[in-house]
Amino acid sequence: PYKEYITEAIQLRYQILPMVYNEFHESYVNGTPIMTPLFYKYPELEETYKIDDEFYFGGLLVKPIVDQGAVKTEVYFPSKKNIFYDFKTYEIHNGGETEEIDAPLDSIPVFIEGGHVLFKKTRLRKSSVSMKHDPYTLVVAPDLNKNAKSSLYVDDGESYDFENKDEYLKFEVELHGKVLKSTVLHPSDLFDERIEQIVVPNTSFKAAQLNIAGVKTDLKVEQIENAIVIENPKVSINEEWTITFKWIYELMNWFLYLFLYNYFFFFYFINLKWDFYNLILI
Repeated sequence: PYKEYITEAIQLRYQILPMVYNEFHESYVNGTPIMTPLFYKYPELEETYKIDDEFYFGGLLVKPIVDQGAVKTEVYFPSKKNIFYDFKTYEIHNGGETEEIDAPLDSIPVFIEGGHVLFKKTRLRKSSVSMKHDPYTLVVAPDLNKNAKSSLYVDDGESYDFENKDEYLKFEVELHGKVLKSTVLHPSDLFDERIEQIVVPNTSFKAAQLNIAGVKTDLKVEQIENAIVIENPKVSINEEWTITFKWIYELMNWFLYLFLYNYFFFFYFINLKWDFYNLILI
């Protein structure tokens, strides 16, 4: 089974390769570390200064397993003002608490911090070159206020055209309540990979509507364990779009409105015919 475990770990690395590239770009521009200790992000929390076996990688909280034979580990989730999601199952973990987490040999404890958006490529490939034009999967992890925001940097990965020709794409995806919006911060026509899936944990939206340049399209929302999924929303990374989610009671109100409208129209029409009939008789 060890070969399978190593294969899964490598596949995980390839999935988050767009975010790895993004973090290295941020380090190149701002000088920020690729991996940071917990106190780097939460210097006001004294308990984080004692923790040296967890780290942040972008919006991911990682707890490496370094003890031989360990099948469980304790993970501290910082900040009571936030929540965390299991990377695979989207199970919720409350901030400000320490939990015992299962950590068998085939599993790496990785968690998404609420308030971040993950940009993944999930198709299996033999190299990063082969996945260059693969579509993206977005995982939008809301915080306690139902908000999230992250950006992604994309260039050709080979040349210095990003410096010499200003040829790169940077876009931002933000969730605010029930509105998910993509904004192009630096446009480029060279990068037009589509988004094939959008996953939003910890929500119960039942419907969604896409808006691109005023053209509105209804999207199908599927419920999976601990999350909702939109398959093939027909948007790409180099265009601006907005998706508005709807709760179940909003749909019920809409159906109620249609029912009452038709009910009123029906009886108004019947009364009108009756009055006309009486007028003829008179």
